[in-house]
Amino acid sequence: METEERRQTAIVIGDEDDSAMQGAASTLEKAGFLVHHAQSGETALGLSRKLGEPAHLALVDAAATEMPIAGLVDRLREKSPNIRILVLSDGQGSEDGQRLAGFGKSLRVLKKPFRRSALLGQVLDLMERPLVLTA
Repeated sequence: METEERRQTAIVIGDEDDSAMQGAASTLEKAGFLVHHAQSGETALGLSRKLGEPAHLALVDAAATEMPIAGLVDRLREKSPNIRILVLSDGQGSEDGQRLAGFGKSLRVLKKPFRRSALLGQVLDLMERPLVLTA
């Protein structure tokens, strides 16, 4: 993905108060992505509609959402069927993890702590792949 394409790629980040999410936002912005911040995963749901453009990727922290992460993913997909999703996880919540596995290749889980290079690699890989929805 070229830098010019990245400038056209909108990424919504939920839970901007978390240090991991702040680092993620900084990494993605430095890589040239257009990053929009939301207060939480739930507020990320309506953010792309308010911006007047579709979000291409949502980055959400499984530990920072009030609803189960699989429910948040369902709602994100209802609002934006073509969105790709990267979930940051501390490894807890095996029930959600099993359910997330059913969302196909347009969703990834990145375990915390992570290296910024791993985050960028996951985002680039998600954006390069054709959208395949299985759930």
